[in-house]
Amino acid sequence: MSEEKKRWTPLRVALVVAPILFWIVMEARGATPANRALALLVMMAVWWVTETFPLHWTSLLPMAFIPFFPALVGKTRLENIQTVAWAYANPFICIFMGGMLIGVAMEEHNLHRRVALNIMKAIGSSPRRILLGFAVSTAFISMWISNTATAVMMVPIGLAVISQLEVREGRKLPLLGQSIMLSIAYAANIGGIGTLIGTPPNMQLRGYVEQTYAGTSVDFLRFMTVGFPVVVLLLPVMYGLLVWIARKEEIKTMESDVLAQEIAKLGRMSTSEKIVLGVFLFTSTMWILSDPLRGLLTRMPALKDLRGDQLDAFWALVAPVVLLCLRVLSPKGLKRMPWDVLILLGGSYALGRVVQGSKLSDEMVVLLKHAGGLHPLLIMGAVTVTTIILTAFSANAASAQLMMILITGSLDPAKSNPRGTVPYLYGAAISSSCDFMLPCGTPPNAIVFGTRYVSIRAMAATGFALDCVSAILVALWIWGAARHWIT
Repeated sequence: MSEEKKRWTPLRVALVVAPILFWIVMEARGATPANRALALLVMMAVWWVTETFPLHWTSLLPMAFIPFFPALVGKTRLENIQTVAWAYANPFICIFMGGMLIGVAMEEHNLHRRVALNIMKAIGSSPRRILLGFAVSTAFISMWISNTATAVMMVPIGLAVISQLEVREGRKLPLLGQSIMLSIAYAANIGGIGTLIGTPPNMQLRGYVEQTYAGTSVDFLRFMTVGFPVVVLLLPVMYGLLVWIARKEEIKTMESDVLAQEIAKLGRMSTSEKIVLGVFLFTSTMWILSDPLRGLLTRMPALKDLRGDQLDAFWALVAPVVLLCLRVLSPKGLKRMPWDVLILLGGSYALGRVVQGSKLSDEMVVLLKHAGGLHPLLIMGAVTVTTIILTAFSANAASAQLMMILITGSLDPAKSNPRGTVPYLYGAAISSSCDFMLPCGTPPNAIVFGTRYVSIRAMAATGFALDCVSAILVALWIWGAARHWIT
């Protein structure tokens, strides 16, 4: 056995044993669903971040432990098992799978190289220009369509650019690849903050405020005056952080005439390229038009309960089926799909179900119950920090809804003071989109993690810094300026 293995063995044993001991302590405190959920959360977080076991093995823990949660979300253990099992078939996982398979088809027919060369010709091929181009374009698109759809659309393009740069350099570019992927995930999250339709928590804010406080509205322009400056503040911070990460990876800048020559070598687009491009554009258009299309479909009695994520997942699954039928996606291409990442994503959503169903999420926000006597800025900081922590382990929409209910109940139980309460509701809605630390935090995080260019440690380290900055900036912006025109 090597010295390295001898040195690491005790640590790995400790990483296995410590979470199990924590579980035993939680059992000793009282076998409540919340205690068991906390033990499971700690165990999975430790094993994910340290990669003690393969990540997809750890992701199966919710299924292994769910029989021990008799009062989770259903009346019986069977209902609990069914609820958690369905988390592994979440619509967002289907969207991820469809998007990745479109990317595989692009690579099979060299369409990704054509796209990448044209992008580099338009924005330049230096790392700073590429990162800026992806950050700004992803954030802008995400302001108008779902964050998930934006990330799925941009990831194949990002992979194409990375692949082309690596071919040109003759070596792997792990830091630049990581930075490009993170720029897509983070910019998709940040861009969704900018408009009322950018992400579900924003629309939840509108519905909750207008139902709770008659006469108080959250119209498109009013929200944008609060949300868009947050995008403007966070994007440069994110960009600077990622440029700093990629700074050690020097690459040669390719001149525009060389790029034009490379594009010319590809010749005219083949029929297969046109088919893949057509399927990609059609699927993207369906995602962009998801809301109005769903509005039409829900008028049909059989589809009255259709959700937006289900419709997006439908188009994401149709795309690879069409590509397979037209023989532009080969069976060999299916093997290149990161299937283990699908299990990882399923484990993330299953953990979220456990955290919510066990009421652990309610206990995680108990610190606000006695916050009424604090300085308003401290209350706003508590709101943004608590929301970001909560959304790391549960869906953004669920976190935002829980926080809005808690804020109103804690700070304005009579529901008579919109001017003093609504700014904190904005803080909760906006900060629910600011989780950058874990793959399970938001769908865009999970999607870029599936590309294998981003390790969970790298995302945790980078995301933690951005989480902290986001919590501070959102609190300062809303309390210091935006609260004066919110109500």
